[in-house]
Amino acid sequence: YYAKSALPLSPRDRLFDLLCPPGETTIPRTAFLPYMSALLSRHPGLDFLATHSEFQEKYAVTVVTRIFYECGVETGGGLRRRQAKKGGVYEAFCKVDECADINKVTQFFSYEHFYVLYCRFWELDADRDYRITAADLRGYWFSVLDTDGDGVLSLADLRPYFEAQSARVSALGHEVVPFADVICQMTDMIKPSGPPGQLRQDDFLKPSCRTVSGAVFDAMVNINKYLQWESRDPFAERQKREDGFECDWDRYACLDYSRLAMEEEAREEEGVEMNVEWSSEEVMDTQL
Repeated sequence: YYAKSALPLSPRDRLFDLLCPPGETTIPRTAFLPYMSALLSRHPGLDFLATHSEFQEKYAVTVVTRIFYECGVETGGGLRRRQAKKGGVYEAFCKVDECADINKVTQFFSYEHFYVLYCRFWELDADRDYRITAADLRGYWFSVLDTDGDGVLSLADLRPYFEAQSARVSALGHEVVPFADVICQMTDMIKPSGPPGQLRQDDFLKPSCRTVSGAVFDAMVNINKYLQWESRDPFAERQKREDGFECDWDRYACLDYSRLAMEEEAREEEGVEMNVEWSSEEVMDTQL
């Protein structure tokens, strides 16, 4: 079998064919679960989960979900060969096999990343139905600023928030930047696809805007972050680029995991434990 079906293939194709059911052209999510079970039972970085079967299931499903999400698989679809190669699935499998510290494998497998994602999911899933729906996301900042509910952030929507923000900035003794200048700056960063002075949700979600779109909301509602943005140090920005993290998500997950770990320790000292029943079948059906 090996000489006929595996040896002629590249390592990436070999892995894909092992995961892909016979006669199929895409890999379903469930095909990864036996591999995740082996990883959980053998990887030294996951030994501490041996007595926490409920978190083993959540970790496994989260890793699989990240693979499909980061490889660009549509909801309910299977993983195609081209997507698996482009998404670096084989490389991530190799790295997690070689690296004893699971948290250094930031692509898909980091336990710290899983824990941060799990806690955020739990906070957003207010009705505990294991699904994040539009109702759960009702308080995202776009909806808050879109006061007339027309799906567009217009100058009329943003001006009252900016005026309140400007009053706080002035009270702290800082120079107030004119509204027109702020809007011009934000427009240059976001590059909206619609008419001038109108920002749509899709504009903020463009890959080129994801790293700067938060500054728009900070300028309107978060005075501390707004002042940080206005007085940002280019040398500090360069230092951030050289701090060893490959992206903002890796940096955020590391810092937030440390915070969550300290909070968990405090809860354990107080005798309060978060106990959640969450099966792999339920999580597989989770939709965002």
